[in-house]
Amino acid sequence: MSSKEDAAKIISEISSQNIDELVRGSTFTNEVEESIRGHIHSELDAWFLFRKLAGDCARANISLHGFAMLWERCAAESFIEAHWLEKYLIQRGGRSRPTAIAAPKCEWPDSPVEPVRPVKEALETHKSLLEDLERLCSLADNMP
Repeated sequence: MSSKEDAAKIISEISSQNIDELVRGSTFTNEVEESIRGHIHSELDAWFLFRKLAGDCARANISLHGFAMLWERCAAESFIEAHWLEKYLIQRGGRSRPTAIAAPKCEWPDSPVEPVRPVKEALETHKSLLEDLERLCSLADNMP
C-alpha cells in the first residue's frame, strides 16, 4: 500500500467515529450531563426573572434604579454562568438541548411600591441555584 492509500484509510477510520465519544471522559456520565443541563435551565430561568425585575424597577412609576441595577447584574451573572456551563458541557462531549423558559410570574407592585414579595422570590431563586450547585459538587465528589 502506498502512503497515499494509508492516509486515506486512516482518515476514513477516524471520520467514521463519533468524536463526542472520544472526548467524553468515563466520569462524565449521563446523570452528570443531565444535571448540568438542568442547572443551565435553572440559570436561564433566573436570568429571565432578574431581567423582569430589572425592567419593573426601571419603570417611571416605580423608579427604583438601584434595585434595577442590582437585578441587571444578577441577570448578567446568571446568563454568563449558563453560557459557561453550556460550553463546558459541549467540551466534555455532552450535547446542548435547550428547553423552554417559562415567563416569570413575579411582578413588582407599583401601588403601593412593595418590594418584599419580589425580593423574597429573587432570594429564593438565588438560594435554589446555590443548592443545585452544591448538589452538582456532591455528584462530582462521588464519581469514581
